[in-house]
Amino acid sequence: MFTKWLRDGSWWAAVAGGAISFPIAVLLHELGHFMGYTAFGFPDPVLHYGSAGWADEEHIALLKAGDLEAAAAIAKPWQEAVAGALGITVSYVLLIGCVLWLGPLLLP
Repeated sequence: MFTKWLRDGSWWAAVAGGAISFPIAVLLHELGHFMGYTAFGFPDPVLHYGSAGWADEEHIALLKAGDLEAAAAIAKPWQEAVAGALGITVSYVLLIGCVLWLGPLLLP
């Protein structure tokens, strides 16, 4: 079956699908982080194509200085963890959805 797939040229559809879906998947992943930062009220959340973040210069300086209480006053550690996990959660949901949607079409 795999060699037939290579010979008949249908692999180009898979390459095209990957080229289209990869940037969309990256954007959705970063949007998951951004939604978490926004929902928890992090200061100045920013969404870029390849990354999401928030204005954390003071927060990082406090962490480096060892002042964990002051850093936690800016952003609680559990909120940072949830916002960080939202990106990978979106990626897994997207992956599972694609497998459930395309799996029956690709398997004999």
